[in-house]
Amino acid sequence: MNGNDGLLKLLEVLNRLAIPDMLVGSHSSNFYGIPRSTKDADLVLEFEGGELLNLGGHLPEGLSFESQSFFEMVTATRKGLLNSEGTDFVIELFHLSSDPFDQVRFGRKVVNFSSNVLS
Repeated sequence: MNGNDGLLKLLEVLNRLAIPDMLVGSHSSNFYGIPRSTKDADLVLEFEGGELLNLGGHLPEGLSFESQSFFEMVTATRKGLLNSEGTDFVIELFHLSSDPFDQVRFGRKVVNFSSNVLS
């Protein structure tokens, strides 16, 4: 599985579990701006405390959580890393902060992101 395949499968899982998400970073700029090569994907997730742990039990084959979560300096929240086995591709999962700007930005996300963007 390549990184984009893993990202698409993860987005399907998030939809099935009804965990609100927003694709940010290079993958979103590839769609809306200037394409660039990258070895990661960034997602902002809105979840309660234990939901991220629950996500681990639903990950598709080929994706696995990094054993340690990380502190995100910019948003002062935690983030998790998913590895796409057999590749250098990483998916960063950022917890939506309570910052008013972040909340407004998340509220303006495109809800029906087309999976053909990543293919």
